[in-house]
Amino acid sequence: MTGDRFLRAAQRAGFVLERHGKHPVLIRDSDRRTVPVPVHGAGRIGPGLLRKLLKQTGLSVEELLRLL
Repeated sequence: MTGDRFLRAAQRAGFVLERHGKHPVLIRDSDRRTVPVPVHGAGRIGPGLLRKLLKQTGLSVEELLRLL
């Protein structure tokens, strides 16, 4: 999965893309949770980083797959 695909899925889950920089930051208004997401061209997110991003966003694997 690429960083761009993860960003789109997180936005569907209620996160807002706050800024574009080296790493875009997702923010959820309900709890002001912030999650920086690495986006490096067409580079893929590895399984360890994906697990960490899911934990930070509070999404499960099943929720992520449904949002894709």
